[in-house]
Amino acid sequence: KFSFEQLIENHGSATVLAVDDNQKNIQVIGQLLKKLSWCSLSVCLESDKAIKLASKLRPDIILLDLHMPQLSGIDILKKLKKMEILEGSTVIFLSADREVENRLEGLSLGCADYLQKPFNSEEFIIKLKYHIKMRLYEKEILNTLKNTNNLLDNINQAIFSINKSGEIINPISKHSNEIFGSSFEPGNNIRDFFEDKFQFSKSEIKSIVDELLNSFEQTKVHWAEIISKLPTK
Repeated sequence: KFSFEQLIENHGSATVLAVDDNQKNIQVIGQLLKKLSWCSLSVCLESDKAIKLASKLRPDIILLDLHMPQLSGIDILKKLKKMEILEGSTVIFLSADREVENRLEGLSLGCADYLQKPFNSEEFIIKLKYHIKMRLYEKEILNTLKNTNNLLDNINQAIFSINKSGEIINPISKHSNEIFGSSFEPGNNIRDFFEDKFQFSKSEIKSIVDELLNSFEQTKVHWAEIISKLPTK
């Protein structure tokens, strides 16, 4: 578990893009964020330029005004989603609108949260910090997964993962595919794998799978004990 400070240290200050056609709102946001060392702010006053800027900057957080001329916040959100920018950016809508329908539409399209105008400074900072922390956590997880995959690719052994349902999931070492074939992919069930690749009886397969899945319920797994119970064919 990482603290907010550790995440900032690992990934640097978060990037925030504020999009609002009202200069006063931009100034308020600038005042709120100017003393914060854990984020850097970019601004855009024109909705039609917001998409291009977001695509260029790929910010961690996009503070997006809901009601703007030319393109509304909803229109911009739809385009960002289509361009897959939302995969790396969290959108928070800025709005004085209290209509539930408008909020639900934004949330259904991928907006993570709303900040009510006029801004409450304490709420603004708390929500922004929370969403930055979640975004940096995601970066940390993706980096860990990437490093794990790189490590597995350099190990000449069949190493793979399963979930509590017995479904094969990433990370999977390249050597697993070389040994077991291309059919050894995420989404396949470990039961089917044993039936296809080994000459085990149904009772032996059940025993193997039960032992593996039961390990999820244990706070400390004794692998030597589990392995001793598995068939040795």
